Formats: sequence, C-alpha cells, structure tokens
Amino acid sequence: MIGLALVGIGAGLAAAGFAVLAPICFSWSREKVREAYRKGKEGMLSGLEGAAATLKDVAEKSQGPLGDAAKAARQTTAIAAGAVETAAAYVREHVQ
Repeated sequence: MIGLALVGIGAGLAAAGFAVLAPICFSWSREKVREAYRKGKEGMLSGLEGAAATLKDVAEKSQGPLGDAAKAARQTTAIAAGAVETAAAYVREHVQ
C-alpha cells in the first residue's frame, strides 16, 4: 500500500515537473531559434555589405582606366574625323 502510494506520489511529481519544465524548454528552444535566425540575418547583411564594398572598390579602380579609354577614343575619333574631312576636301578639289 505504502509502495503504491509512493509510486503515485512519484508519478504526480514527475508530471508536475514535466508540466513546469516543458514551457521553460519550449521558451529556451524558441529563443535559440530566434537567436540563430538573427545571427544568420546579420551574417547575410554583413556579406551583402562586404560585396557592395568590393563592387564599389572595383568601380572606383576601373573608373580611371575607363576614363583614359574614353579620352583615347575621343582623340581617335577626332583624328579620324580630321582625316575624313581632309579626304573630302581633297575629293572636292580634284573632282571639280
């Protein structure tokens, strides 16, 4: 009889302990999931910021050579336009 009562009391205490610990464990695990999500989000944002900074550096470094190429293209175009104008003048002089 006493043994059965002790088993009943033990089962009741175990159920009460589970009832108390279950919400605590659930809250703890939910907090860990939120923390992992936040860290992942921060890591992704940090990665995107790093990629943006790298693209900015590449754009800044390539701006000079591209500007030089545009300047050379303008000079070449001016030289070609001058040659065409000279050729046109030559043709006008000799055709008339």
